[in-house]
Amino acid sequence: MSVFLFLKKKTYLSAALLMLAVLTALFFIDIIDPASKWFIPLGFPLAIAAFAATGLIITLYKAAHFKGLNIIAAALITLSGLCIITETVLDEYLKGSVGLRWSLIAAVSIFPVSLIFFFYHYRLKKGNRLDSLFHI
Repeated sequence: MSVFLFLKKKTYLSAALLMLAVLTALFFIDIIDPASKWFIPLGFPLAIAAFAATGLIITLYKAAHFKGLNIIAAALITLSGLCIITETVLDEYLKGSVGLRWSLIAAVSIFPVSLIFFFYHYRLKKGNRLDSLFHI
């Protein structure tokens, strides 16, 4: 919590320190039980992927001039990529082979919603009202 309090304006530095704290905690949790070794094949890649996705969303938010549904759409697309990475890492850890099932369904389901959000964001940015789109 102190990282957020002392580094309010330094987003990337606080995210890097938070990632270091989470990775350290996961490493020590893995050391507690010497019978199961899951940090390197499972915990490390998933934590790095989650922080990379969060960093991408923060970067897109800071780079966007007009913030709205475009940020939510980009976050949903990033989340679908994180789902695919999660299933890939889990399948490799549990089975030794990768077969995309639920993550591909989630990604394909999220994509049209993201396209609708992008369309709605940039179409209404021009000043058009919603009733002109749907002829209500």
